[in-house]
Order: sequence, then structure tokens, then C-alpha cells
Amino acid sequence: MTTSRHHFALLGHPVEHSLSPRIHLAAFAAVGLPHDYQLRDCPSEAELRDAVADVRSGVLHGANITIPHKSAVLEYVDVVDASAAEVGAANVLARAGGSVVAHNTDRQALRERFVAHQVSGGAALVLGSGGAARAAVSALIQLGMSPVLVVARRFAVDAERRAFGFSAARLLAPGQVEQALGGAPLRCVVQATSVGMSGVSGDVSAWVPWHSLPQGALALDVVYAQRDTTFLSTAAAHGLRVEGGLPMLVAQASLAWRLWLERDAPREAMLTAARGGT
Repeated sequence: MTTSRHHFALLGHPVEHSLSPRIHLAAFAAVGLPHDYQLRDCPSEAELRDAVADVRSGVLHGANITIPHKSAVLEYVDVVDASAAEVGAANVLARAGGSVVAHNTDRQALRERFVAHQVSGGAALVLGSGGAARAAVSALIQLGMSPVLVVARRFAVDAERRAFGFSAARLLAPGQVEQALGGAPLRCVVQATSVGMSGVSGDVSAWVPWHSLPQGALALDVVYAQRDTTFLSTAAAHGLRVEGGLPMLVAQASLAWRLWLERDAPREAMLTAARGGT
């Protein structure tokens, strides 16, 4: 039986650094599917809207969403799945009939990584305020972490603090973490800003009270990079377990397959391809 060729894409800006095509194309080849996966740069929301329309019409069979459009894309889809509604952001678009459905697999992918590292109970810190940060907060709360503290510069504005939408998390400005902890140790810290991505400079390590993290606590950076980010290097120097964003990226890719193709993805082929590209 001949399988028709489907077209998939990553929508965002910038996208040229992404390993997603390498991962998905290797996976398609591993199971003998003729599909393709492309990068589609969408600097503006108008271009994002056009790309979503291509999913709706079937020009694209599905898409991944990356920064800066994970929240904005919800305005242009037909259905917002509960996974995306609860987080307020989407990273996967799938077709259902003639409709575009927005999903969020960031939370499930992050939860997998936290479970793999036996993260449960105690305090956690998340750096950032975008879609990945929201997914991390939600996953940590699901796993019983408390308190979950969130640090981002934008929370200096009260309206933006309220808009974040997680009443169970404590939203702080940099420098407020130690007081909020009250001497309690942190069991996990998640770097969920774009710092460390290709073309994005900066250092958020100063936001972390490293002495509040006992040796063996987890430091996870959602960014996948060619070498350890400054955040991960600092965490390792303090004796923490560290993990970059590659395992999370592969988990996201495999979860997208389930939504697009209703089949399990060849994770080993995906991971091999991802490692070969870093």
C-alpha cells in the first residue's frame, strides 16, 4: 500500500537553528514514511496566521510552534485542546477534519523528564514567563512540588503577574527567591527562558540562589545547545545534576507524532539524529 506524502513544518522566529527537521526526517526514514519536515520562518503574526491556514487547508498536515508564537497561535486555531488551554500556550498543531487543533506537549515532555529524575515534593524554581515556563510550572504542580516559584523580569507589572494564570505558583522578581523560600531547600530549578538559544545572549544564573540547592538537586535547561549553557555550567559547578533540552525536544517530537500520525514514534532514531546534530 502506498502512503501519501504529508508535509510538516516548524513555525516560529527564528527557526534556522532548529534540530526538528533532522529529528523528524530521520524518524520518517526509520519507519519508511515519505513525509517531509521544513522550517517556516514567521517573523510576524500575519505570517503565522497564513501558516495556520495552510494547516487548515491541508497544505501542511501538522506543525510545531516555537517562540515567539506559542501563545499568539491560540488566536488563529479552530479548537484549543485542554492541554493548551490549561497552559495558555501551544507547541503542536494537528488537523481534525477541516479544523486546526492546538495542543501542548511541553508539559507532558517536561513531566517525563522530571519523573525520570525522580523529582517530586519540595520547592522548585522556574525561570521565565513564556510557554515553556508555563508548561514547567504546570508539570511541577502536577507532581506535587510546593512551593513552585517563578522568576521573570516581566512580573514587575501586576497585570502581567495576574495574566500568567497559575494561582498555585508564586510569581517573583529577580532577587526575591531567598525570602520566599524562608530557608527551605530547592529540589529543582528549570531554566525556561530563551537565553542560550542561537543568537540569544545573556545570563540568568544570578536569579538562582545556588546555595539553596543541595548537591544532587536537578537543574534542567529547556534550551538545547552545542555546548553546556552558562546556566548548566554554573549548576554543575555547584554539584547539581544537570540536563539540557535535547531529551525534552525528542520527547516533544515523539508526542507530536502521536497527534499527527496516530502511531508511536521511533524515539531511538530521533535521539540518535538529535545527538548527531549537536
